[in-house]
Amino acid sequence: MSKEKIYLEPRNEFDQCIIQETAYSITYGVEQILDMLSYEYSTDNPELSVDDLFLMALEYFEYNIEPLKHYYALEFVEVT
Repeated sequence: MSKEKIYLEPRNEFDQCIIQETAYSITYGVEQILDMLSYEYSTDNPELSVDDLFLMALEYFEYNIEPLKHYYALEFVEVT
């Protein structure tokens, strides 16, 4: 049984992080997601350092976004 293809929401923020899309799956760039999340956190927490914002974004990604690849047709790649 194949996994269902989904988009991360909200799409107006996460679609910019798509690296590749096929009819069956979507690949997101990890760095793009972390940059986007860090920026979003910075608007709500301007007093936090860049390192703290990055750690918040990484923690959110690891616990809330990355596990979705086990259930849906999503891939996350690091583009260097």
